[in-house]
Amino acid sequence: MVSDRDGVGISSAEAETKAKLDKVGEIKKITTQMMGIRSEISKYEELLKEYQLYKKFLDDVSPEVCPILVYQIP
Repeated sequence: MVSDRDGVGISSAEAETKAKLDKVGEIKKITTQMMGIRSEISKYEELLKEYQLYKKFLDDVSPEVCPILVYQIP
């Protein structure tokens, strides 16, 4: 026979177990989101490097312009 005190202890332990499982699930969810964000950051870093290469190429092949000619006095 289970006394009332044992019943309270069991339900308390079940509540703690459920709370812990909820926290573990939340941690897994947030960890997955973080991995996705890290992946996205990595993708954008690679894209930035590629664009910087294009910029360097364009800077190298474009002619030098005299600053005086660019800013004409009216």
